[in-house]
Amino acid sequence: MENKTKIFEEYEHSVAIIYSAIENQYDYELIKCNDDCRILCTRFDFNYIGGNIPADYRDILRAIKRYISQNKKEEFILFSPNHKWDDILHQTFQKVNGVKDSRSIFRLNQDKFTDIYNQHKFKYKVEIIEEKENNSKNVYKVAVIKENNDIIAFCKGFMTGKRNVELDIYTEKDYRRKGMSFEVALKMIKNLIEEGKIPNWTCWSEKVSSSNLANKLGFTLVSKLNAYIWVNEFSEIS
Repeated sequence: MENKTKIFEEYEHSVAIIYSAIENQYDYELIKCNDDCRILCTRFDFNYIGGNIPADYRDILRAIKRYISQNKKEEFILFSPNHKWDDILHQTFQKVNGVKDSRSIFRLNQDKFTDIYNQHKFKYKVEIIEEKENNSKNVYKVAVIKENNDIIAFCKGFMTGKRNVELDIYTEKDYRRKGMSFEVALKMIKNLIEEGKIPNWTCWSEKVSSSNLANKLGFTLVSKLNAYIWVNEFSEIS
């Protein structure tokens, strides 16, 4: 049961996040629900359940309660690999007044992206640099726009695993709505494709700006997945 790759191989979403842990880019914790079930807890607080569904849902809750207590967490966000697990987690979270949210999963249409990239005339100087932050054990690429040597916009490929790369984009408040996020993302995605890697784009479903940017870059929404969330609601677990 300790073959981590096998436990989580059913996941078709969050591949970069899961395998950046399994392939040891970032520290993680693998917690045991029972002999046949594990939860992969990442340092970014996105957690993934795998293995066989327990006969007793309380096995899941007890494992999460231990993890939260030991790590002094204020919340716990859990994702599942399929609809069978979704049914179980929906029932389980209801027992502790949990909350269900949604994340949007996008896939890049590479031909569409290439057309967009080739037709775009860059307004800003975008550099590709290397970084090693957030306790990453490996360097990763970042596309940046600078002003007076300060980074004012970036797109990081900060989680890498199984050739997939999760993207993180940010622009300083005073520089937004100027097309900077679009340009750093263009350069980052182009770099990843040239390296034979697969850009991953996910966001909370209510973040319309992120979804719109994904579409503008040539990504297509392929699915929405449930995020099961507890916030200090474990008094009911026995």
